[in-house]
Amino acid sequence: MTRNRFALLFLLAAGVVATLLFLAGRGTGPESVPNGPVIATLTVPAIHEGFGLDEQGAEQGNGETSYATQLIRGLSIDGCEAPDLTERYSNEQLETLLEESGVTLSKSTEPDFLVAAALLTRDADERQSLLERALDERPGHPVALWHRLVNCQTRDCDREAVESAALAGDPTNGMIWFLIASDRIKNGQWDAAEDAMRQVAAAPRYSFYFMEYTTLLERGLAATSDLGYAERVVGGIGIAAAIAIPALGDVSGACRSGDNDAMVWVDLCEEVGQRMSASEEELMTTMFGYGLQSGAAKRAGDEARAEILKREGNDRVNGLHREQAQTGAQVLMMNDPQVLQSYVENFLAHGELEAMNRLIADARRLRADPGYDQCNFVANPYTQL
Repeated sequence: MTRNRFALLFLLAAGVVATLLFLAGRGTGPESVPNGPVIATLTVPAIHEGFGLDEQGAEQGNGETSYATQLIRGLSIDGCEAPDLTERYSNEQLETLLEESGVTLSKSTEPDFLVAAALLTRDADERQSLLERALDERPGHPVALWHRLVNCQTRDCDREAVESAALAGDPTNGMIWFLIASDRIKNGQWDAAEDAMRQVAAAPRYSFYFMEYTTLLERGLAATSDLGYAERVVGGIGIAAAIAIPALGDVSGACRSGDNDAMVWVDLCEEVGQRMSASEEELMTTMFGYGLQSGAAKRAGDEARAEILKREGNDRVNGLHREQAQTGAQVLMMNDPQVLQSYVENFLAHGELEAMNRLIADARRLRADPGYDQCNFVANPYTQL
């Protein structure tokens, strides 16, 4: 698999996240996620108006190139030839490779490998069985506990036991309480939902375990395939983007709903939104916080503040995308495995937003280095929009 193939997987991640941010900005959320990894020939995703790139995201009437397009195109560097696009794998062969890796990993007793196998299977029952096996080996495995809780959104399970185990496995992660609140809202248990939302507001951090999913998949693919590091990571990002984000619409809907006590829920959604938007662990949770605040302000009748919050969220994403586009950071990360590895490590250690800032700094440093291969800032021609 060459940069052509794994870049498409990378674009899958970007497209899914952009769509989720759009939904957060509208005060809604995805009601479901795919049941297994999505591996298919992809077109470049559109960046939606909502959160991120709403002004510079669309092609300008005067012909100015959008930041979304620049992110994918990279920089124009004289003397750089287009890389070889010969593929080692067809799309069908890649899908088969991933399925075979999942089968091989499922025969392991190593908890991380069993979780990776669960993330690679399309069969919901098999996924549940693999997660249970992983938890038998390591009862406190946070990703297995989280993904089992996510699965409970769409299948029968012992909610009390699954929720308790997830909270015990990672008591600091407010997104666990977020899913609990979602379940209570869905069942019309408003008092219990309020209690869960207060726990969300009090949590020290918020995570979908996005990069943890990615690194589990990377290690699993390293053990079962001949894919290179960058191919494994970007493939993991694509798969994680397809399966890591649970349904979020119940909570955002409750913040705009007339089915609950507005005197309680407007303030509650505002508080949760403030805490999440201040988080920098993952961009999705940060931006969803702006969506909750905007929805609460709108319900309270403060349309002006709702628009200000939407603009703040847009500006935050636009600023990051603008700097990445201007420095060629995204393309650099796809072309240089060392830069990609540094990004992954920074994401895990410092959160996604800080990792993005450090990626931009790396891009500026390497662009100014005359001894560095400047062709790493040039995208493959298939990404030219």
